[in-house]
Amino acid sequence: MGLTHKHREGNNLSVSYADSSPSRRALGISVNGARPLRFLQNSKWRALLSRVGSAMAKNLLVGVGSKARKVKALYVGVGGKARKVKKVYVGVGGKARLVYTSSIPVTGISLRIAVDGVVTATLSPNNTTTTKVTWSAKSTTNGAVITAVTSDNLTCTLSLSGSYGMAVYGTVSATADGVTAQLNVVCMYGRKWYIEKS
Repeated sequence: MGLTHKHREGNNLSVSYADSSPSRRALGISVNGARPLRFLQNSKWRALLSRVGSAMAKNLLVGVGSKARKVKALYVGVGGKARKVKKVYVGVGGKARLVYTSSIPVTGISLRIAVDGVVTATLSPNNTTTTKVTWSAKSTTNGAVITAVTSDNLTCTLSLSGSYGMAVYGTVSATADGVTAQLNVVCMYGRKWYIEKS
């Protein structure tokens, strides 16, 4: 039995599984109908996966033209449709080891504020698959209320209401993939916003 997926660059990637007997189970990967690049029996796959696990592999590679190419997108056929694979695990020593993920999470967020109260978030790494943050804001000055009004996925505008005097202090936060960044801010005369100096 086998499955073939046509890559966007025009290559046909095939995965074949043979099961002539319990001792002869094997899995092979080939490109454009050529002879499988790898066709290993079950015991050899276990040995290979053991080495992969011990090396804590983080990339999934296929051989194309005698070169190892990193898999950027992986699909399986379900009900006649191609479904994108989000994560791939291999079993090593009774544990599941992640070897491929289509998701690149946020690891850091930096914030900057303009004098008009527009706050902008920058996500890292720059190739993260996450494209938006969740905003929140609060005032630490009695009687004043600071609200973060979302402008788009990565910006918000701070607004001020309630009772306040010359200076209003507060915080604005952005959260994505469990990572949160916070700025301490001050609004002067209800119009101009700055980062609070510590």
